[in-house]
Amino acid sequence: MRPHLIRLLATLLTLTGAGAAVLAPAPAEAATHCPLAAHRGYTTHATENSLRAFKAAISRGADYLEMDVQVTRDGRFTLMHDETVDRTTNGRGRIENKTWAQVSRLRLNDGQRVPDLAQVLALAKPSGTQILLEMKWIPSSRFAALHRRVAAFGTSRVVVHSFSQYVVRHYRDAYPGARTGLDVARRVPVSVAKSYGGVLPDYRYVTTTWIHRLRVAGVPTYLSTLNSAATWRRFTGKVTLVVTDRVIDYAAYRDKVC
Repeated sequence: MRPHLIRLLATLLTLTGAGAAVLAPAPAEAATHCPLAAHRGYTTHATENSLRAFKAAISRGADYLEMDVQVTRDGRFTLMHDETVDRTTNGRGRIENKTWAQVSRLRLNDGQRVPDLAQVLALAKPSGTQILLEMKWIPSSRFAALHRRVAAFGTSRVVVHSFSQYVVRHYRDAYPGARTGLDVARRVPVSVAKSYGGVLPDYRYVTTTWIHRLRVAGVPTYLSTLNSAATWRRFTGKVTLVVTDRVIDYAAYRDKVC
């Protein structure tokens, strides 16, 4: 038999016989093992923490939407990273001093309205996309209302986190079934990270040894904010998920390596 026919027969046997079980997974399938979180949405497309930014992130394959939630003076959950509206809207002042009516009249830098949490969750729910929800200014008196929102969306699809140990502990104790995490700017003992349900470190303060220990201990690690190929090569596949501003670029990268 001619060499090229031998190679063709071997290929057909691999595809149709027992060898099919060892074929490498398709890129899309492999990528599910390296989930990405869109940091404040797809911010190269629209203003951060906006409906348009989150919609674009979903359409471009983000597994998680990372967002910042605060409470207005009258108790409405709204999305804003800063304590004030100065940087990303045409208004001024602290969110906690404004009513939702006042906030909702503001325009984001690209002309959109400031969304509330309910709008974003309604957008994400049918997509299957999960949520990294950072509690900024949310008083404990509003935890029950927040958890009702989370439960209606799907408790298993939301990671509630904060830099405040008190906030995470309080929320975790009140709702044992919730997924939670502690934001950290330094390495903490693995036991501490585990006690908060997970950890959200800044990549600049981690080591691969520490990351490995967390992984062995089964501690979810949501690593932020990775925006370069060098950091992707260093951590992809070693953490629970990568938080990035470069949604499309990282999605293409993980399709090749995961």
